[in-house]
Amino acid sequence: MKNGILLIIVLIIFIAVIGVFSVESYTAQPSFCGTKCHIMDKPYTSWQTSKHGKAGKEEVACVDCHYAPGEKMTLHAKFKGLGQLFTYLSSDDKEVRRATHVADISCTTSKCHPLEQFMEKKLDYGKEKKVTFTHKAHYEKIIPGQEMHCTTCHVKASDDKHFEAPAEQCYICHFKHSEFNKGKAACNLCHAIPTTPLQQQKKDAPLNPDEKVITHQSLEKAGVSCQSCHYQLIIGDASLIPGGCDNCHSNAEILKKDDDMKLMHAEHVAKQKAACFDCHQKIQHKEIEFLEPARLACRSCHPDHHSYQQQLLVGARRGDVPATPSLMFAAKTNCMGCHQEEKKLRGETVVRGAAKTCVDCHGPDHDKMLADWEKEVQGEVAFCKETEQRVKDLLEKARNQLSAEQISEFEALMEKGRKSLDIVEFGNGIHNKKYSIMLIDDALTSFETVLDEVEPLVAESETAESETEQ
Repeated sequence: MKNGILLIIVLIIFIAVIGVFSVESYTAQPSFCGTKCHIMDKPYTSWQTSKHGKAGKEEVACVDCHYAPGEKMTLHAKFKGLGQLFTYLSSDDKEVRRATHVADISCTTSKCHPLEQFMEKKLDYGKEKKVTFTHKAHYEKIIPGQEMHCTTCHVKASDDKHFEAPAEQCYICHFKHSEFNKGKAACNLCHAIPTTPLQQQKKDAPLNPDEKVITHQSLEKAGVSCQSCHYQLIIGDASLIPGGCDNCHSNAEILKKDDDMKLMHAEHVAKQKAACFDCHQKIQHKEIEFLEPARLACRSCHPDHHSYQQQLLVGARRGDVPATPSLMFAAKTNCMGCHQEEKKLRGETVVRGAAKTCVDCHGPDHDKMLADWEKEVQGEVAFCKETEQRVKDLLEKARNQLSAEQISEFEALMEKGRKSLDIVEFGNGIHNKKYSIMLIDDALTSFETVLDEVEPLVAESETAESETEQ
């Protein structure tokens, strides 16, 4: 009898153990996490298409990352799982809102990314794979209060990817509290500095050893500011999101400490309780329209007084005048590339263009180029204005001999010519000499069209008056 009872007890325990291990095995499957129980539809979908999921060389189960090695069968893990189950049953939410915790050791196991192999391995980053980096260079960095973890950089930033290292995360560390192209914000830390000529006409031409070629290296040697071409390449300062702390905290004493960077990093980053963008605003770092931001910066003091200069630099098609961008525009050089000489004007310091900036980029043989251009353009403008005034005077004399339709047509031509001339006169034609000369020719064409019509009428009228007096 006793043996029978003992056998039954052993059998029950055996069945229970088998049941526990069966349930454990079943609930540890990614398909269970994503489809049967948890509110994990979006993470499961992104996992399937990731390198760690079905799309990768080897399928990595959820529990292999989200539980540290050796933790899966512990009481802590079981209670953690029960907590997730009760959260699911007691909530109407359709997705997980709390950030997950992944221990570094889960990533660095011998079969995944062992430190001795992975830390110093050079990897290519970015869409075009042009940024080379190593994990060691980043992992050993010391930031007050911040203990670096794998999940400091590798986060779930979107529904499309299970986790990634967004470039915006890099920008916070590299650009916050940094000078442009200095220290940790130096361009060459991530980018290979181009060696190709910046002059459009020399990019494909045979190299002439006796002729100076403008490259990024030559500009750096001459002390030309990077912001001459790359103004506002970095936008934002990663400041704290206004009121962002209130999303998690309500204790007034805690909220007073939001400016203690060491404490904030220790509590949120080192303990893996928050992602960077839960607290910080994003910094933008990308190729943008390079001319307009610089012009707008000037406009903060001079309300749009430089629109004509911009039109000259852009050199857009204008009527019969073909598109003729300035060579400076083609090289993506903004206002500050040439305007570097400080002068006093009406009691205020202004930054003006000077021949020295031509020499810095092009060489000593360009020291007179600016003066020659000014002389040539000013002479053409003066001639054009004289022609305009002459036509205006003749048009006024011939007004009584013209119909309303003719007067309207001639005034429209004069206005068209004046607009072309204004761009050169008030925008300073040296910003694009070739385009300026073409605009002046366009203005002269308009003025001379009117001149050809009214001059004979005025001459005829004056001859008739002279004969009458005789």
